[in-house]
Amino acid sequence: MVHPPTIIAVTNSSVKMSIIPLRGTSASGMLKYSIKFRKVGGSDWTFTSKHSSLSRTVTGLNANTLYKFKVVVKYRGKTLTSQSVAVQTKATGK
Repeated sequence: MVHPPTIIAVTNSSVKMSIIPLRGTSASGMLKYSIKFRKVGGSDWTFTSKHSSLSRTVTGLNANTLYKFKVVVKYRGKTLTSQSVAVQTKATGK
């Protein structure tokens, strides 16, 4: 099971999150995770690069905007995706 990202910090243009590693796999330390995100109501997902790091900061976001974030990992030829987490960025100047 892939857990949704845990939100650590939110600014007007970025969201920092942590990823809970995929459990019960012999290769858990070698897996590469990416985050996919989009504006709520939008149709196109944007993917971050794949990396083994369990901490991510997504930058370049719009202020005061609601986004959805998911964790994506490939394991044994399958793409596993978490449930989404909705996060609103802060208003400009906050």
